[in-house]
Amino acid sequence: KLDLEIIETDITELLEHSMDIIKYHAGQKGLEVLLNIPPKIPSIAHVDPIRLKQILINLLTNGVKFTEEGEVELKVSFTPIEENRSMIRFAVKDTGIGISKEQQGKLFKAFSQADSSTTRKFGGTGLGLSISNLLVEKMGGKLELMSEPGVGSEFYFSVETTTSRPTEAKVSQLSIKHVLVIDDNEKNRMILEHNFRHWNLTYTGCDNGYEGIKIIENTSIDLLIIDYHMPLMDGLETIRIIREKLRISAEKLPIILLHSSIDDHIVRKKCKELQVKFNLIKPVKARELFQYIKNIHLPSLPSPVHPSPLSVHLTEGSKINKVILIAEDVPMNMMLIKTYLAKMIPNSKIIEATNGKLALKAFTSTEKIDLIFMDVQMPEMDGIATTKMIRELEENKEVKTPIIALTAGALIEEREKCIQSGMDDFLSKPIKKEALEAVLGKYLEKKLSSDDYLNKSMEEFKGVLIFDKKSLLTSINEDLKTYVQMLDCSLQLEEQITSLGRDLNSGNMEEFQQNVSQVLEASKAMNFHRLSKWLDKIAVLHLAPLEVLLVLYNQVLLEWQEIKTSVQDELNNLTSFQ
Repeated sequence: KLDLEIIETDITELLEHSMDIIKYHAGQKGLEVLLNIPPKIPSIAHVDPIRLKQILINLLTNGVKFTEEGEVELKVSFTPIEENRSMIRFAVKDTGIGISKEQQGKLFKAFSQADSSTTRKFGGTGLGLSISNLLVEKMGGKLELMSEPGVGSEFYFSVETTTSRPTEAKVSQLSIKHVLVIDDNEKNRMILEHNFRHWNLTYTGCDNGYEGIKIIENTSIDLLIIDYHMPLMDGLETIRIIREKLRISAEKLPIILLHSSIDDHIVRKKCKELQVKFNLIKPVKARELFQYIKNIHLPSLPSPVHPSPLSVHLTEGSKINKVILIAEDVPMNMMLIKTYLAKMIPNSKIIEATNGKLALKAFTSTEKIDLIFMDVQMPEMDGIATTKMIRELEENKEVKTPIIALTAGALIEEREKCIQSGMDDFLSKPIKKEALEAVLGKYLEKKLSSDDYLNKSMEEFKGVLIFDKKSLLTSINEDLKTYVQMLDCSLQLEEQITSLGRDLNSGNMEEFQQNVSQVLEASKAMNFHRLSKWLDKIAVLHLAPLEVLLVLYNQVLLEWQEIKTSVQDELNNLTSFQ
């Protein structure tokens, strides 16, 4: 049933989340992604946010899928009708393969493809466009298309709805006056210019680093915003010349670097070396950019004068010994953790305790302990009671010792008791090596690169089936009716997978873990083997740094796009033979 649930919705936030779903995949193809929202758009609109996002994600996903080079743009405009009513127009425009007039007539029909040769190369649009069209009609609009083969396509629709006035940004809070934007994409410069003019900032723009350097030499500029990917000379090389040859300091000219999410791990270190103030992942979000500009002259946090247990970087050749206390009464579990730690931190000192009383004694008699692994169920004194006593002893200390619960079960109630007692995190038994690595990365800053996780997983999952149709059919005794129902039902996973991204971005890790478990269970039931592997990896690494979880989540998104295409094509094929 395609019913609508109309509620007050932050329309800008919805548009931003929609772009977040496709930006990584677009980055992998080297595509520019543009979010074009007018500065004065109403902040609240009465729409069905789930259905509207479903439409936009379908259009954006198809835009990325059918575009080999160039850009994909989500553009929104609005026309006030009366005080609290507006007509909002949504458009997704790409520079992809385009669609002929003849093919356009077939596009919105369920189970039909515009061109079979295109479907073989790129994958089909499946039921997505026909359902999107139905949803737009439910909203009182019509999904329309302008397209030219070899040039690109624009899908658009308009919705009349109740709106509220936008919340005006407090431009008086901005300490800068003149912004230079260096970006070879003219549309992106135009989008930024509109926002800067709305914030009463003087704007200058150019499309390459050479021209930008000339402007900086001859004009007083308060802030530079520069794109990383540009022909002739990239953004980082331009910044290097500004810093080293022009000798312009970060205090005199703060810089914001724009780049795609796929470049994140490449540019972070170089940005630090070149004193780039902020990194901003494209597409640029106006509210996020405003906050960055507002804080552009805030000093960076100084390094602590006295190194704390959480600020020491650990390498295998380090002379600094880390002291780790393990409180565990089961010898096999103790041996397993010790073996892992000996390989991960060869120079660490490990203190063993087989019950809570011994753990407390070890804590009080040792000058400094960097990390504690605490079994919850132990004789004489359990982990909860021991942690409470440690926290009482640390009451007046500025830095608390990280305590990680070792739990036999995954009950939410048990985890809540651990956190309430003063523990910082938890690991489920049996302890997995990758989960332990994540703990060390988080609490001892023994950093593990997100690339390491990704490359290792890619190698591990090589040859794993995306969708094992044969096994699924066998498990349901070749019942085609049930098979079709399961395929249809599996498409609902999209909203759950989208919500994983929301949970990560908002830092709601408990909700994130629960949703991962649900999607993992459904994926296993559908025999989506590779997706299950990625989700299982995320479940194990729930304590990993956010950047690692985001990289793994992006892989989940990519897997889902392949599965979705496969499922939709399978439904199309089955329906065509009925």
